Amino acid sequence: MLPIASYSMLDHELAFVQKLHDKQSRDFSFALRLVFLICILIPLLAGLLSYFKKPDLQSMLYMYGFAQLLVTVLLFAGLWIYYLSHLRKYKLDIKHRKKTQYVVSIKEKSEIEFNHTFHFFIHHPLKYSIEVSENDFHFYQVGDELAIEFSKYSKEYLGYV
Repeated sequence: MLPIASYSMLDHELAFVQKLHDKQSRDFSFALRLVFLICILIPLLAGLLSYFKKPDLQSMLYMYGFAQLLVTVLLFAGLWIYYLSHLRKYKLDIKHRKKTQYVVSIKEKSEIEFNHTFHFFIHHPLKYSIEVSENDFHFYQVGDELAIEFSKYSKEYLGYV
């Protein structure tokens, strides 16, 4: 599905993306602190286990160095992948302030009586359903088209028009 238009984000949309970025940043910094701790503890435990198995300082240092290298490379590669797939996209959204708009058709309408919300089920690979106002729920019919908006890089849903 190709976008029909690209616009600048409104201030409240940018604030929404900034809030998501801040949460991802907190999660990333927590994971980074955890990785530093793991990069110290696991090699230390591997070295100590090696020493208790065979009391030789040379083999203990070899095992510690090997475990240090392996754990550090694997964990930091994972963090880098996480950064590229999540946090970087929010940074690009904040920097460029762009959103894209798609035209979708309504497949089905649904009212959730439990919490009195109204939903449209739509044809779009990024979003299966959207919550709409009661007026829009009664105004639009199945098969009608409406425009939905996503941030350009992180593909966060921003609303419908």
